[in-house]
Amino acid sequence: MKNIVIVTNSISGGGAENSMLYLHEEFLIRGFKSTLLALNSDHYVSYGNLNIIELGRSWKAGSVETFKGLRNYRRVLRDVSPDVIILNCELPELYGAFTNLKQCKLFVVEHTSRPWYQRQTLGILVRLILEMRRATWVTVNSQNRRIWPTKHKAIYMPNPIALPILDRAPKALSSLVFVGRLRPEKRAIWAIQLAAQLGLSLDIYGAGLEEEDLKRKSERLGVAVKFHGYEPDVWKKIEAGQLVVVPSKFEGDGIVVLEALAMDCPVILADNQDLRRFQLPDLHYCIDVNDMAYRINNIPIEKFKVSTEIRTQLLKNRTIEYVVQEWIKITN
Repeated sequence: MKNIVIVTNSISGGGAENSMLYLHEEFLIRGFKSTLLALNSDHYVSYGNLNIIELGRSWKAGSVETFKGLRNYRRVLRDVSPDVIILNCELPELYGAFTNLKQCKLFVVEHTSRPWYQRQTLGILVRLILEMRRATWVTVNSQNRRIWPTKHKAIYMPNPIALPILDRAPKALSSLVFVGRLRPEKRAIWAIQLAAQLGLSLDIYGAGLEEEDLKRKSERLGVAVKFHGYEPDVWKKIEAGQLVVVPSKFEGDGIVVLEALAMDCPVILADNQDLRRFQLPDLHYCIDVNDMAYRINNIPIEKFKVSTEIRTQLLKNRTIEYVVQEWIKITN
């Protein structure tokens, strides 16, 4: 029986983290020995005894705390003695590069189209080391299967979507919704500016380093914004008359879009290569906030919903059962 360690930034909070939590839970259900190792502290959730280890590094940690975390990471791996390690995102890659466990298969999952976005020199070093350690590369992006910077070919592995495909009756537009981490590349500020132009309220579900700055900006703009923080069951909170705004500068898998489509929510997106991958009708894609406002003012809200046929096609092979079976294949 495989002994698997899944390494993430935190227990939950983003698409990568949530997907790996689902995967970890499914491994346990199937009788695998699986450990979810979260490097950063997570103040938003508690999952009890699910074989989860949290190292407790703070999100704003400096180099001293980061290298202290590396020692703790190595200690946990020595204790667990895994056969397979699955690394997700930059900090887990860093720790994985500087920890050499013999007779252990190493998998590195790329969750974004712009890895190591603000630390490219360090990223090149880390990924060259992982390459020398004969890591197997995995990507969640079906249209870009070459890993930066080596152009090594990666295995495509979709993230699971743990939601049913619903059909909801359309309602008049009542407010806007943003779901995601509050980081610069997610551009939550677009959603705030859009709400200001339209005179609508905005619900923000997510947490991150930009939260306090976004609160100040929303107050200056006079927008009614409610910051909910991270919400594990966010899609149970979103109502039929709310429009989901996805203004990301770039994405990896774009899980928020897929989850919104599964729940039959109307969506409007930034126009970029990553989000164009879903091939939604053109009216969904906007070049800036003004473009979004113009379309919302001139197009009925129900037009921003997507047909059941398109949604079913996009969400096929996204069940946790399918994804875990694919992971079992490649780890063997």
